[in-house]
Amino acid sequence: MDKVMDMVQPRAVDSLNDIFSWPKERIAREVHPDFLRYFSYQLQLGNIHTYYREISSYVAESRFQGHVLDFGCGFGLASLCMRSLGVDRVTGADIVPDKFKTASKLALMVGCDRVSFVQSDDNLVFKDASFDGVLIKDALSHLNEDSPFLAHAYRVLRPGGILFIVDDRNSLSPLNVRRTHKMWEVSESGTPEETRKIGIARNFTDQRLDFLQTQFPHENPEYLREIAIKYRGYTNEQLENWLKGGTLGIKHAPCVGPNGIVQERLMNPFALKRKLEQLGFECRLRPGYCNKAWKRAVFQVAWPATLLYSGLFHVIARKP
Repeated sequence: MDKVMDMVQPRAVDSLNDIFSWPKERIAREVHPDFLRYFSYQLQLGNIHTYYREISSYVAESRFQGHVLDFGCGFGLASLCMRSLGVDRVTGADIVPDKFKTASKLALMVGCDRVSFVQSDDNLVFKDASFDGVLIKDALSHLNEDSPFLAHAYRVLRPGGILFIVDDRNSLSPLNVRRTHKMWEVSESGTPEETRKIGIARNFTDQRLDFLQTQFPHENPEYLREIAIKYRGYTNEQLENWLKGGTLGIKHAPCVGPNGIVQERLMNPFALKRKLEQLGFECRLRPGYCNKAWKRAVFQVAWPATLLYSGLFHVIARKP
């Protein structure tokens, strides 16, 4: 696992690596401003070596080959790395237009072929048995608990295909639970300076209040503020429907943005494994990846007790 796999597109990797040595102003201008936050650690290093090594370990562990879907691909860095590591073809998908469009631009900039990027929500806009593998890296925790993604991942995989889940929101780690609850509080009521650090321009409460005041300008402002504070976790659509006489519906996660995107949902890895098995997958839980080799060794030896102090975990799910 420690050995980085051979590259099939070294020029693309070199070009991608060069981008991380650019001045921040140029990256913000030519790639995307939020790229600076997403890859702040790699930008501090001035290269993608640690990230590339991480993706290499995922490709080796999952044994990805053929056509792989990278769902929740963001700016497409994992997709580009997987293609350069020998995956025959990669399709990246994200619900946010800015993300997959920037990923497409990045692929052209570095000259990476047989990789494409499309928009898709968790219903997966692909035909049955379209892929040999599906990667969802740090994105399952942004989906509702009742999201159809896992069922659709099973549907779009060919027999023998692998769903590889990477996430850091393990609910069995008390430290990870505390960190996640702190992030929820910042998301809901943090100052602009605090929320910018986690990629949110304004806190969710203020965003809900703005929406309510726009949609219901004749309502008492204090009443709308009370709703914005009290009904955290509900989307703008749910609140509007309720205030117009409909039902409020259920809250899908403790912290949900007004646009419906979940903010870091905590998950029990064993419960997730059982859910996948009920869908028909054959599953294994694995320790999460760490950049330090000695930590990876400790995680392996201490597994599954590792889950008590680390937020990281992997699930390898095979469709029979």
